[in-house]
Amino acid sequence: MRKPWLILVTIYLASISITINQFKIPPVMKLILQDLDLTITQGGWLMSVFSVASILLAIPTVLIIGRYGPKITGLIALSCVTIGSLAGGFAQSAELFLSTRILEGVGLGLMAIIAPSVIAAWFPIEKRALPMGIWASWVPVGFFISYNAAIPISSEYGWQGLWWLGACVTFVALLLYVIVVDNPKSVTNSEHEHTSIMVFSFKEGIKTPEPWLLGIGFAGLGFANSGFLTFAPQYYSEFYGIEASLSNFYVSIPFMISIFSNPFSGWVISKYRKSKLIHILSICLIVIMFSQVYFLPSAKWIVPWAVILGLLLGFFATGNFTLASSSIHSTAPSPLLISLGVGINNLVYNTGFLLGPPVLASFISGGKWTLGVWPAVTSTLISVLACVLFFNKRSQGDKKRNLAVLR
Repeated sequence: MRKPWLILVTIYLASISITINQFKIPPVMKLILQDLDLTITQGGWLMSVFSVASILLAIPTVLIIGRYGPKITGLIALSCVTIGSLAGGFAQSAELFLSTRILEGVGLGLMAIIAPSVIAAWFPIEKRALPMGIWASWVPVGFFISYNAAIPISSEYGWQGLWWLGACVTFVALLLYVIVVDNPKSVTNSEHEHTSIMVFSFKEGIKTPEPWLLGIGFAGLGFANSGFLTFAPQYYSEFYGIEASLSNFYVSIPFMISIFSNPFSGWVISKYRKSKLIHILSICLIVIMFSQVYFLPSAKWIVPWAVILGLLLGFFATGNFTLASSSIHSTAPSPLLISLGVGINNLVYNTGFLLGPPVLASFISGGKWTLGVWPAVTSTLISVLACVLFFNKRSQGDKKRNLAVLR
């Protein structure tokens, strides 16, 4: 029993190290725009391009994991982020800088599928929600560290200091990963088993609507969240006159809260088995929160808004990761099948995450901040619809499988 939890801790720390690198752009956006002579729209792509590799690698990662196992694939992921972050700190042109972000995105794309797949392989489905809830806080923890370390480090070493810090943290995570993580026994199937599972996974799994609907639900939130987070420090500074370090802290509050709400929601889901109610209710409330984000009466409302959003994000994200690991049904679940469900989910989510910042930038360009509510609310309403369709389709599938068993 110790081994799965030790692997969880290692996967968790490795994931956090990658998220620290993902979110280092927004808190020093102004410095980068000035240093590399970029427009605000181009700056939005600096964040979004991190998702390009994640989109392109979502399905191929499943093949890579199936062929080489999560240990080697995880080492590749951490190596890409370490090298990309180190090179980015020395980049002198926008083109080179963009290239290093893509390389870091490769690491994110791999790890985002490796981690939940490994957790699902080491923990049985009835005990999976809590470890998934703990791991789901990798994004808020990394985000919180990145945003709150940005001002002190950039003041002393420039924005490049964040890139060098990111390289060091990820390299330490890589060493720990080498020592602790092993492939689950079920990954080392025979060639015949491997081939038959692959055939089922890609012929039947790709055609299964549930992981696509679940991914659309998560993508709508990713679209709204990535767009807002990328420009939120600038918004708070320009609209409310808040100084930079406090703006970064305000933006990090939802993530700080979800550090605790993620594992708590995992416990709630495990105990009460109400994943449908929790998932749909949380995304409906998130729609309401994003409808108000650009209309808060004064700066004093920022903290309460951020705290409530953080609670809701924790429940929705944990539910998504837990559901994704079992979104493709089979009489013989396997790490490959789990990875495919997670891979499809990540493919769709990262598409939304990629489009969020540039689309929002086109609305708010010229300081028209309140127009940003339209893309945010529209995308989260799409999430609500997709989640409802997911559970309806899942229920229909369960009925068909039960009838098949009775026959």
